Amino acid sequence: MLGVAPEIYTRDPLSLIPALQDYVSRAPLGDFEQSDWITLHSDLMFYAAPRGYRYGGSFSTCATQTRWRSTKSGQLLRGTAGKMMSSGTRKGWNPRIAPANSEAAERLREWLAGDTGGLDVIGLDLSGADLSDADFSESWFSDSKLVDARLVATEFYRSDLQGADLTRADLTNASFVRANLDDAVLRNSVLDGADFVKASLYGVDASFARCHGTRFMGASLLDVNFCGADLSHAVVQENSFKVKLDADTVLTGLTGSLFGPVEFVGEGESLTIAGTELERWISGRGGDVRVLERRRPTGKQE
Repeated sequence: MLGVAPEIYTRDPLSLIPALQDYVSRAPLGDFEQSDWITLHSDLMFYAAPRGYRYGGSFSTCATQTRWRSTKSGQLLRGTAGKMMSSGTRKGWNPRIAPANSEAAERLREWLAGDTGGLDVIGLDLSGADLSDADFSESWFSDSKLVDARLVATEFYRSDLQGADLTRADLTNASFVRANLDDAVLRNSVLDGADFVKASLYGVDASFARCHGTRFMGASLLDVNFCGADLSHAVVQENSFKVKLDADTVLTGLTGSLFGPVEFVGEGESLTIAGTELERWISGRGGDVRVLERRRPTGKQE
């Protein structure tokens, strides 16, 4: 969990505060759009609300306190936190292939036997499991291993997958709406038709991933490695899109709007492309994307 050992976090949720401060300090705040600030505040609430409720609903970070007191979203999270998240419905679902790791398999069995709450598999190994069609909304997969896992049409709404390893995972039609995938590994994964609306993907390695028709609308794509990835017919909409691309990145049919710049990596060189030049560059590779100009705050002149 953000670099904090799960047993320490479980024993003392406040141990997460320094990690949250580091998480915020690493974010490129100067380049944030309004949607990025909303995502950041949602992330802070998501980390703090379920555990912080043990302390009477009070949190130590200023940004979280502001969100708690002043927004409807914070009130909603406060109302559900006491129930330790009410999603993750089972509805008769069972895994087609259970995790080979005994601890992960037992944690999944315990979750299936319950009736409320998200699945907590922080740091556990679920590699090779087939968890397709499950509803893991508001669950905890941070630092877990899902290498070669099959997660077709699986729901991860508002789940925490920070640092998760999804190498070669099949995520076809999976939903990651408002999920946190910062520092996750999606190398060689299949993301066809997956939904990443309003998700956070800071520092993600998605090299050689297949993203046919993947929806990234409103997602924060910052320092994402798309080298060798296939973004055919993917959709973006007012995305922060500071990503790394190379000659093998496929952009055919990519549509929507985004904020650049992107970094193009060639043999022995790195080129930053932005603005209308980026529009032409994407168009030359079969995409049709409008590159937006960042809105600068206006103030009174002295």
